[in-house]
Order: sequence, then C-alpha cells, then structure tokens
Amino acid sequence: MQISTLLPGLALAASTAVAQTSTGESCPSDSVSRFNPCLCPYGTGFQYSTTWATLGVNAKDFSNYTSSFYNLAWIGATNLTRNGIDQGPDKTVGTTRTFDKPTSVGVLTFTEKLDSFQTLQDGSYIMRFSLFNVPVAYKKGKEGSFAGYWVTLDAQWAGKWETVVRWDVSACLTGTPFDFAKLHVDALDNLLKAMDKAGLVKGKGAAGP
Repeated sequence: MQISTLLPGLALAASTAVAQTSTGESCPSDSVSRFNPCLCPYGTGFQYSTTWATLGVNAKDFSNYTSSFYNLAWIGATNLTRNGIDQGPDKTVGTTRTFDKPTSVGVLTFTEKLDSFQTLQDGSYIMRFSLFNVPVAYKKGKEGSFAGYWVTLDAQWAGKWETVVRWDVSACLTGTPFDFAKLHVDALDNLLKAMDKAGLVKGKGAAGP
C-alpha cells in the first residue's frame, strides 16, 4: 500500500491486487462486485483496486463536483455523450454514458452503466456503475483489454470540512494489469486543486491503514 499527501486537505491510501487467471469463477464475495456479482470470462484475470482518502472539504461541495453521472470533467474525460434513457434526469439507474479517457494504455472509449445511486441530505452518496461496452482493448504499450469492471464511489460526510472517500474497482482483464490506483490518485489530486482554487478546501486531510 502507498500513502501520499498531495495537497493541504488531502491525504490518501491506494492499493491494487491482482488475482490468478480466471476459470469462470465469480469474483470474491468481499469485493465491491457483491452488489452485482461479476463472472470473469475464461482466460481473463481478476483485479481489485481500492483508494480511500479523507478530504478537507464539505461533503456537499464534493458531491457538487463529482456525483453527476453526466459530468466527468473532474477525472479528465472528454467527448461525453448520453445514450438511451440518458436524456432523462441525471443519476437515473440504468442510464449509460460514453466518453474518451486518456490512460496509460492510450485514449480509450468507455461506455458505463449506472447500477445504483443513493444520497443523503448531508452530501454523502454512494454511486455504483459498470463497464458496458466490453471488451475495451488497450491501444498502446503491452497488449491487454478490459473484459469488465464494477466500480463503487462512496463519499461520506465526516464533519463540516471533512469528507471520507472510498473508490473501489473489481475488474476482469487480459494481458497487463491496469493501474487503477494511479488514475484515482491523479483524479483526486486534480479535483482538490480545483476546489482549493475555489476556496472550498478548509479542513485537513488524513490517511490511515
């Protein structure tokens, strides 16, 4: 596990584990996929990644920046389009989004489906979504592909200027494992810079095991 403090108001821990090649068994019951059990295709490998952070921001402010299923600018996504029922209200379960995302394996096009969304008045929320357009092949570097992934983004109010975030991914991959932790760390780092510039970082971040 690595622990990094990137800005005043942000400290985090990130880790990635890669399991053995799949034989068609369901993903582990203690993974984030428990809300919608995944089954890795034969010949793929199961990977689990978790990133958590304590941010020195109000949960409502964090939610305003991150909880829209249609706004992915904060993670560096571009060319986002809405598909099917996406023309309806934001955060409608079952809706899908398609976007381009620069990654370590090239600029890839992903379509994701919103599986569930829950929120509280204090700004806390849990969003779960999954890869819809499988497989997605790597475009540069070593060969590989995303054969499926299931994501939980969990943001919880922990005080007026403190929000605890947990970002989990269960994935089925071929070829080279993907560094989800770096993607998450970079996204949170850039987000906190933007929120700090807007005067919204007023607490102190802290990390634990």
